[in-house]
Amino acid sequence: MKRLASLLSFATLVACAAPAVAQNQAQMFGRTVAGASRSVIVADDGSMSVGPSSGPLVDGSAVITTANTAQTVFAANPARRYLFCMNPATATEVLLMDVTATVSATTSYEIQTGGSNTFASGFVPNGAVTVRAATVGHRFVCKQG
Repeated sequence: MKRLASLLSFATLVACAAPAVAQNQAQMFGRTVAGASRSVIVADDGSMSVGPSSGPLVDGSAVITTANTAQTVFAANPARRYLFCMNPATATEVLLMDVTATVSATTSYEIQTGGSNTFASGFVPNGAVTVRAATVGHRFVCKQG
């Protein structure tokens, strides 16, 4: 019943917010409604939030400057809605990534060569983004929005 109420609330929200939706192919639950500039996210508990579905990306891509030392890519950002970090396929070692001031081989995200880590909907961490690799000059790609 709660799910049905959420669905009806969402349908009402879409109908009021974007009248042309009936003519477009609207996608629900965390996806952008065609022609709209915001997305609606429906949580498991039935609560809804509305947030931007697009915006500029800030590029923090660089190279490791000191081996085996946490390097800050982005400062803490309470407005962050998207975070992407990639260890390029040309890398020869793992890239450790975390959303705290420190990076640990045992508790941080270990991104394998050619792999990536993306936070794009639901929970997006807003702490400082840090990376670490064993070799100076190790390239990494990180973007936030």
